[in-house]
Amino acid sequence: MEMTLERTPIREQEFESLVRGHHRPLRAYLALRLRDGTLAEDLAQEAFLTAYRKFDSFDRALPFYPWLRAIAENLARNELPHRRTQPHD
Repeated sequence: MEMTLERTPIREQEFESLVRGHHRPLRAYLALRLRDGTLAEDLAQEAFLTAYRKFDSFDRALPFYPWLRAIAENLARNELPHRRTQPHD
């Protein structure tokens, strides 16, 4: 079953505002956590994409950043074992 995202101007504007307000702190958190700025940017983008896909399930009475950071933390946790097993050039 393919999931479709309902795109409404209000939803788009709300999410864009959240991205503008939280991109920099999320990327900084991930850069410190991963010690890799490029990977941090990639995972921040992936976290926002995941949050966008699940945005309708987010309780807007709660703060957005902790939810977003939990998504990013899970992505980082999944990434770290892969990085440890890859040979270094």
